[in-house]
Amino acid sequence: MGGSSSKHNNSSSTTTTTTTTKNNNNYTTTNTTTNTYNTSSNSSSSVNKTTPSSSNATTSTVNSGDEMEKLYAQYAALDPKDPSNEDDVDYIGTEGILKMAEDIGINPEQRILLIILYKIGATEQYKIKHKEFIDGFKRNGCYSMKDIKSKAPTWEQPITNNNAEFKKFYIWCYQYSKEPSAKSMSAEMASATWRLILSDRYKKINEWCDYVENTYKRAIQKDSWDLFIDFVHNVGDDLTKYDAGDAWPVIVDDWCTMLLQKKNEQ
Repeated sequence: MGGSSSKHNNSSSTTTTTTTTKNNNNYTTTNTTTNTYNTSSNSSSSVNKTTPSSSNATTSTVNSGDEMEKLYAQYAALDPKDPSNEDDVDYIGTEGILKMAEDIGINPEQRILLIILYKIGATEQYKIKHKEFIDGFKRNGCYSMKDIKSKAPTWEQPITNNNAEFKKFYIWCYQYSKEPSAKSMSAEMASATWRLILSDRYKKINEWCDYVENTYKRAIQKDSWDLFIDFVHNVGDDLTKYDAGDAWPVIVDDWCTMLLQKKNEQ
């Protein structure tokens, strides 16, 4: 190898000498060419550096999609499924939802979890189906757990600060919280949901829920559920705004009658 190196050096030396003898400008041109070659080499190096960067951008996009699929599979695996039941296969269950809440950094016993489920379009209590998880988060700009942790906690305030938006969420809660095959919601489930989502909107929410569970004791129909939020927003704690002639459901009329009687007895 030493001989080959010597031959190459001699050849280079000869070429350089010849060029210099003929024309110094050519020598300069040769240097320029050499520099150009080196620049091309560097340029080629730059391209090589750029290409992986571009490749990484593509990979990042792919990985983002892959991460959501991996997240889904990870959460779905936490709840055992019955392969023989076609309705008990492709979803994230209670344990998976609790783990997701932990990873996001939210309290699963607070309203924010329900709002996240509402935003991604979950349709059945304690379940997130594959399409709901992937498409729902994607629709809201989330392609990774980093995105979810950054964006999901911000979804609550725009809803709670707007009565119209909150009512949409509130109405969704009825369909989501009741048993899928049931036409109404049990008093216990309704009370638990009311306490969770209305504690900062209605001062008498605990009294109302106690009344529902211990006095009313019947399942809550959808029209009663839907109209109660109108009562909260339009009457709330100020019973002077209550008019028995308005089309309130019986449960609300009975509730207000009881409150007014108590007030008169004081």
